[in-house]
Formats: sequence, structure tokens, C-alpha cells
Amino acid sequence: MKVYKIMRGTQLLKTYSKRLLILGMSAPSLLALKDYDRTYWTECWGLNEAYSLIPDTWLEELNITRWFEVHRSKVLKNNERVKDHAKFLNDLNVPIYTTRELPDLKNQRIINKDAILFELGWDWFQSTVSWMVGCALYEHKVYSNRAFNEISIFGVDMILTDEYKCQRPGLAHLLDVARKEYGIQITLPENCGLLTRPELYGFDQDEI
Repeated sequence: MKVYKIMRGTQLLKTYSKRLLILGMSAPSLLALKDYDRTYWTECWGLNEAYSLIPDTWLEELNITRWFEVHRSKVLKNNERVKDHAKFLNDLNVPIYTTRELPDLKNQRIINKDAILFELGWDWFQSTVSWMVGCALYEHKVYSNRAFNEISIFGVDMILTDEYKCQRPGLAHLLDVARKEYGIQITLPENCGLLTRPELYGFDQDEI
């Protein structure tokens, strides 16, 4: 993983640009939002039950423009984290991006899988966050009014479990594509696990 620009404290300059904030569900780097101006981003995309991890006042300050829920329909009613996930999603009154039509949800949009895979390749989409970044990159390229100058990610670390370790390479690749090929600035909080670097084979081991 490359070392991207790290945001420190409230030292963020507002410019006339499109700035996207992606919210994940890893509490340490998600709660780092307390140190920042939460009105800085022109758009905010969340996923799953991330709203349950932050204060309601933050949700009011963030400009939430879409939400992602790619899991099966059972999470809408039989959810271990929140009582009524579907109600929250509907009350947001923004497009809800899914991979299939889910019951009891209004304003659903199916992720444009084929178009995203055509632009970015098949191998990188092992997590919801990768689909979120993929949507942003596809829209950035195809629609002139959807070009993002900056993508910030809070609440995504991908360091603790084998599942996250499998998801991390795909997301790391997409962030590199965003930065190198699309010219998008990627910003992460200082405590983000994505800033840790994997070992370099043959260089970082005493013996192989």
C-alpha cells in the first residue's frame, strides 16, 4: 500500500472541487472523524450499519448522498447490530445501492457491475468498499459532472481477520488506480490500518 496524503487535525482547505467521503465500519479510524470538519466533503457514501457507530449529529453534518447494502435481505430484519436497518435506510431518503433487489427498501439502485468490471477488471471486488470506490471511478471517468478531486476513507482498516486480509489487495489496487491513472487525491486518517505496509518478498525477510 502506498502512503497517501494523511489528514491531520482540522487542517483541511475547502476548494471548489468534488470531495467524496466513504464511511466504513472499523470504529477506530471511523471515530477519527471527531477531529475534522465534517462539512468539508461535498458527498458522503456509507455502508451497512456504519451509522450505528457514530453520533446522530455527525450524520446531520455529513452530506450523505447514497448508501450501500450489498448483503442478503435477511440483514434488513434479522440484524444483530441494529433493530430496524431497513427503516434507517429508507429514512435517509437517498439512493440505496445493492447487488440485487431487496424487499422493504425504497429508492434502490443496482450497482452497474458490468460497466465497472469492463473499466476496472474483474479481480478487485472482494468488499463493499471496493464496489464503492469502483462506482466512484467509473462515474469519474464517464460523467464529467461526477469527476472527483478527492476520495477520503474513514472506518476501513482491513488488518484484523483473514476475511479483511483477502479484501485488502483489491481495495489497495483500486486506490492506486484512482491516484495514478485518474489523478484523484486519496486521503486517510493517521490511524488508518490501510497505511500499514505489507512485507516485500525477498527484501523484508532474513531468509526465504
